[in-house]
Amino acid sequence: MSSSSLGSSSRILVIGGTGTMGQHLVKASLAAGHPTAALVRPATAANPSKLKLLEAIKGSGATILYQFNIRADPSIYFDLGHATGRPLQGDIYEHESLVAAMKQVDVVISAVGHRGPRDLGDGQLRIVQAIKEAPNVKRFVPSEFGCDVDQAVRRRRGAAAAVVEPARSMLLDKVAVWEAVRAAGVPHNFICTYCPHGFLLPRLGDPQLDGPPTTKATIFGHDNTRVIFVHEADMSALTIKAVEDPRTLNKILYVRPASNTCSFSHLVHLWEQMAGRTLHSEAREHPTLS
Repeated sequence: MSSSSLGSSSRILVIGGTGTMGQHLVKASLAAGHPTAALVRPATAANPSKLKLLEAIKGSGATILYQFNIRADPSIYFDLGHATGRPLQGDIYEHESLVAAMKQVDVVISAVGHRGPRDLGDGQLRIVQAIKEAPNVKRFVPSEFGCDVDQAVRRRRGAAAAVVEPARSMLLDKVAVWEAVRAAGVPHNFICTYCPHGFLLPRLGDPQLDGPPTTKATIFGHDNTRVIFVHEADMSALTIKAVEDPRTLNKILYVRPASNTCSFSHLVHLWEQMAGRTLHSEAREHPTLS
């Protein structure tokens, strides 16, 4: 992909920059030479386990934008092109401060997670509303980095009923965001990278585990579907390239490396070969997943 659309100095804001995906996006943006800011929650800044991460992000050259109410200190301002050492304050649930943050960047990438029912749906809809008041934003990437929800739900409404919770609610929230982005005419990219390599592969595809299984592996459904795994670092690098490429404007980017595609049973087989031991495979049908 070329990098001629927005220029190498495009200012990029990552919302949720300390999360699993957000960290990779911040690193990829900095590696590509962009002035980069990460919008984080006040609770994140107060979390001792996150302090080292925040310091690492700042040490790498990114700006930390803390989510506070701009009305508490309307003088707060941060120019990404002229660092003053003071963090810009923005809050996805406080419209004025969010608009103020948006007006200082060229690209907004959302990496909000699934911690609560508001973030993925309502939170991102608020981001869209703020971008509508910031005409300087040349590209918006909502938090997707998974399947094509447009195909999975909006074009096949019957399929939505077959998806179990909590996945069904998350897909419907993402569909609402896609529809809002298009209706608002916001310049965008939807990035479909399917299964996160760094999160799922160490768990052999089972998100309920904290690490690799020792004796038993779970095969979901009938194992008829092949799954695409992409590492979060690669997802992020491609995202940063996409927002700079005029050919990708208002397009869906599909990341489907053929060598990274396999069934769950094949994934278990590969793990057994590397580990030198056999796991007991247990099938779980769709109704039991919720």
